[in-house]
Order: sequence, then C-alpha cells, then structure tokens
Amino acid sequence: MNIEFWIIFVLLSAIMKTFFYTFQKKLTEDFTALELSYTSTLASLPFLIPPAMVVIYLNGFSYSLSTSLIVVGIGLVNIAAYWVYMEALAATELGIASSLKRLNPAMVAILEPLLLGIEFNPVIGLGCFLAGIGGYIVLLDDTGLLAPFRRFGETGVKLGFLTAIAYAAASIGSRFGASNMSPFVFGMIIAVTMSIGFFFILRFRDEQPSFPSRRNLGILGFSNSFKNISIWIAYSLASATAVATISQITVILNILAGGYFLKEDNIKKKLLGGLLILVGIIAVILYG
Repeated sequence: MNIEFWIIFVLLSAIMKTFFYTFQKKLTEDFTALELSYTSTLASLPFLIPPAMVVIYLNGFSYSLSTSLIVVGIGLVNIAAYWVYMEALAATELGIASSLKRLNPAMVAILEPLLLGIEFNPVIGLGCFLAGIGGYIVLLDDTGLLAPFRRFGETGVKLGFLTAIAYAAASIGSRFGASNMSPFVFGMIIAVTMSIGFFFILRFRDEQPSFPSRRNLGILGFSNSFKNISIWIAYSLASATAVATISQITVILNILAGGYFLKEDNIKKKLLGGLLILVGIIAVILYG
C-alpha cells in the first residue's frame, strides 16, 4: 500500500477519536475515569473479536510465544496510558488533555530509533518539535506567556504530560504488534488484555463499576474499536513517529469539538497552536 493509503487510516482514526473522547468527556459527569476505561474497553470486544476470529480461521494463529507475550505486555502499557488519559480528561478540558497527550511524537521520535533501530529522520524530529510548540500555545490563557508553566501544578496538566509519556511507549509497542500480526488479531488481544486488567484493578480496589446505558455502551464500543483498528492498520504500514505525528490532526478536531460541543474557552489561541501542529504534520508528509 502507498503512503496516501495509510494517511487515510490515520485521518479516519482521528475523526473517530474526536467523537469518542468528546462523548467520553460528556460521560465523565456521571462516571469515574476508571469506570469509563473499563466499560468502553469491554464494550469494544463484540466489535473486535468476530473479525479477529475470521482472520485466525482463514490464516491460522502461528505467532510465537514471545511475540504473543510482548503483545500482552503492550496491552498492559495501554491500560496505564488509557486510564491516565481518562483521569486527565475528567480533570481538565478536552482541548488541553488531548493537546498534552499529543506531545508524545517528540518522545516517540527519540525512543523509536533507540528501541526499534530505525534511523532518526531530522525532518520528522523538526515536525515533532513544531507540534510541541503548538501544544504549548494551546495551553496559553489570558494570564500571559508563562501560563503553561504555571499550570504544571494542575492535576489535569500533570496527568496530561504523564499521558504523553505513556502513549509514547504504547505507540512504539503498537508499531511492533501491528507489524508482526494482523491488526485485527492484535487489536483483539490488546482489548481483551485491557478488559481483564481493568476488571482486576476494580476488584483490587473493591469497586463495583456502574455501566452506561446499552445505547451509550454501543456507541463507546463501536467508536473505540473503529479508531483503534484504523490506527493499528496505519502502524502496520508506516513508522510510529510518522503515524503519531500525522495523528496530531486530532488536536485541531478536539479543539473545535471542545469549543462547539463543550463550550470551552480560548479557542482562537488553541487553533493557532493547532496550525503550528499542522506545519509539523506537513513537514512529516513531505519529507518523512
């Protein structure tokens, strides 16, 4: 497949991510971050298991034990990343949480060559840097240029940065998993691992989760599985750095969704930051 095709999968995932997390942000008014992490992952299984079973039936399951264990480990990393992001989403605005999360390409650009042996591309690194500057501008408010530094003490901001670190590791892991097995099988294993992991976390904390309505569970399950399968297909076709950087388009989509649907403030400043992020994306598309 050519490069234009994997970009289509990234954009499809970005659009569905915006819908999914806007919907999740609304639900944080009635459910905890851990409850939403568990229920949305569990709800995705009916959409992920059937196609994965078809792939296994047609092609068999001949992956090595080591590969399967690594993928399960990636699922555990995704538990931490997803849970932390949901906590950040519950604690701050969608535009801020998603922007901080999207700083992970700069971290991926550094970690990917070290962990996967991929040659570092300076232009992709520049694109990641510009994306980070854009994220800084998104954090600006009416209190001045140092506002982002002063906001480091806020719970949502700290969790947002922690999310970026966690998703940097998850992005590299997704690149490995999606390159070594079918994205559908990979997605199923990740979702099953995360569902089981969240279940035991809830049991350990002696919590009985509340579930959204069947309609909302269906929406969560479909949008969660669709966005994940799309991005995992992209990871199977391109480098983690390139995919993660192109995914920055979700920042702009989330800013617009936050302003329109959630009535969040400082949309013009956030959009300016989003434009800088786009400059980084264009650099990756042209020279990556």
